[in-house]
Amino acid sequence: MTELNQNYKCNLCGNVVKIVQAGTGALVCCGQPMELVIETMPTQPVVEEAPVVEQTMSEVTPEPSPSSSPSPSPEPETQN
Repeated sequence: MTELNQNYKCNLCGNVVKIVQAGTGALVCCGQPMELVIETMPTQPVVEEAPVVEQTMSEVTPEPSPSSSPSPSPEPETQN
């Protein structure tokens, strides 16, 4: 007897069947019964570890970048 959402696989050709309507009887492919595929569920949820970030109190003096440094202003022209 098949049950809803079970998966069966043919060991000869590799066809896979998902049961969408339960019923009686055996599934056959390539002249032989198909094998029930049992999917294993992890016992604990898989949790990806987050990276560890450390913060330290240190004095940092940033170097001015060329675009952030003040540009020299042109000297005013004097008229004689």
